[in-house]
Amino acid sequence: NISLDSQRNRILGVNLNISVATLALTAINVPAAFFGMNVVTGFEEWVPASSYILVCMAAIGSSVYTISEAHHAGTKTIARRRVREHKALVRVLSHMEEIDRVFYRIASKNSVTTGEFKDALYAATGVEFSDEEMRLISRAYDDDGDEELQLDVYQRICDIRERSHRM
Repeated sequence: NISLDSQRNRILGVNLNISVATLALTAINVPAAFFGMNVVTGFEEWVPASSYILVCMAAIGSSVYTISEAHHAGTKTIARRRVREHKALVRVLSHMEEIDRVFYRIASKNSVTTGEFKDALYAATGVEFSDEEMRLISRAYDDDGDEELQLDVYQRICDIRERSHRM
């Protein structure tokens, strides 16, 4: 099924590129259709008008295509970042018991820096957490943005998790 999903996504990507190219060609043809009508515009007697109009239409069409491709590339970057975050989250959640034990053991002073927590996790579990995983943990437990993990925030999250398990 994953192989078929991958194939379908590639086909959708090609379809999207074709649609964007069609939109760019349409952007080129709209001014041509306007000037091709029997409407007096004042450009009829001006000899270089057709070449200027052609250059402008080509610039508009290529701009439409370039802008949409740049947007698509930005969307891909966001999707890749979300996939990395998801993988990191899955890894963090799979070690939640160890994180619980280590956090309660070293959080007696009510807050712990991310670096201290990372070192304590490695010492307790032998598992090296990546910077992406530590950013996820920090985002979850750092309410005030001081790059320290607070015990009271952690206790609230644990209480919420316990209540959700009871339901």
